[in-house]
Amino acid sequence: GDGYAMKENDYFVVESDEFNRHFTAYKPKYSVITNIEAEHLECYKDVDDIRNTFEIFANQTSKLVVANGDNQEVRKINYNVPVKFYGFNEDNDIVIKNMNVKKIYAPYFDIKFKEIMTSLNITYLKSDDRIKFGDIPMEILGPINPYEDPNSNSIVLKFKINETKYLFTGDMTEEEEHDLAMKYGSLLDSDILKVAHHGSNTSSTKEFLDYVTPKISIVSVAKVNSYNLPIPYIIKRLEEYSIVYKTYECGNITILEGFGKVHISTYR
Repeated sequence: GDGYAMKENDYFVVESDEFNRHFTAYKPKYSVITNIEAEHLECYKDVDDIRNTFEIFANQTSKLVVANGDNQEVRKINYNVPVKFYGFNEDNDIVIKNMNVKKIYAPYFDIKFKEIMTSLNITYLKSDDRIKFGDIPMEILGPINPYEDPNSNSIVLKFKINETKYLFTGDMTEEEEHDLAMKYGSLLDSDILKVAHHGSNTSSTKEFLDYVTPKISIVSVAKVNSYNLPIPYIIKRLEEYSIVYKTYECGNITILEGFGKVHISTYR
């Protein structure tokens, strides 16, 4: 996963290996489980461990939605709350409509969204587009070109809060990084970088980082994953430019601004 979000105990997004820790303290009204796939379940010892954890999770919430609900082991769990399972391809339109999603943004060159969400009104973004989240204007830097690797079609966006510049990079690879460097150069300069692709060696090239020159880099990655991420030499490279925060060590990472300074707080 790519991070956490919480609003007045109504919404809570956590990494799968954080369920036990957080849901004893918070009781969200609606919960959605996504990415029920092998690589996201490796933090569990066995099937029974998965069931036990998910039962604790289900008992802490009022209603439960399971995306990627074709996972048979998860379907066998004895949930004590109303639960609806949705498959990845055929039910995406239904899930989003039932959740009353008002706006969907997707990468312009990624045809996957057009194939699986055919009846939804999606805004497709590419380089030089601009959007607004509340009062915050966001510049869309990428994707610039269509890429064979869908990771390189990631939306890359830059925004500014007060005097702090943020750069979010999705799962982009070095191919997209190179195109961004060639097009934007020093305009990539940012204070806080959300590191691409969970700290994989497919991204975070020196060419790209020389233009970004981040002060703080944040790597969102689970402690146990099938790709052995983050890659140590990528972390070492990032440390040459910035302070590096990793979610598998820090847990939730919150960025606050005040009195002309950026404050980072973490908790698990």
